Amino acid sequence: SEHKRNEPLRKEYGIEDELVFLLPSRFDIKQKGHDIAIRAIGILKRQGVKVKCVFSGYDQDAYEGNKKILDGLLEDANLKEHVILTRFEDIRDAYSMCDVVISPERFCSYGLSISESLALGLPTVMTPIPTYREIALSYEHAHFADGFSPEKFAEILLKVVKVNLEPNLDEAYRFRAENDFVKCVDRYRKVYQQILKTN
Repeated sequence: SEHKRNEPLRKEYGIEDELVFLLPSRFDIKQKGHDIAIRAIGILKRQGVKVKCVFSGYDQDAYEGNKKILDGLLEDANLKEHVILTRFEDIRDAYSMCDVVISPERFCSYGLSISESLALGLPTVMTPIPTYREIALSYEHAHFADGFSPEKFAEILLKVVKVNLEPNLDEAYRFRAENDFVKCVDRYRKVYQQILKTN
């Protein structure tokens, strides 16, 4: 479905006039780069940007140990009031709250979250891992940090928020068309046929 901003839900989460960054991945700090996100958001806050960051993949049973690490990172960055750690029954609610989707991952197998984000046309900022470059490089609303440091991530975030936060619907439609389920099945079929021919 098309992206629609959910003002009542933002209000429910205490969001007023802040820019909302969404990290829509499971709460695995080392892989998913929550530490990079926190330090980068801290840089923006120090530069006067009103920010909130939503971490949507929290599961207390699975990630209780990571909560202690997160608390330490938030305290160091002075961001305790600026980060929302939660979980959504419907991930579309998370996307409807945000202005920018971020994914500072260190490694990734597929890239479902950024695919969802790009399909909605949301500005999406990510690290330059091979998976993400393969999925997103040709789209105008995909933005890559020049490396994995919080400073580089903050740099690209600042560029994005200064230019345009509106969903890019043309690019969203193009992403959906190029990643259509039937097209993907056909590509897999061709790969398997090629493997069978060479064996």
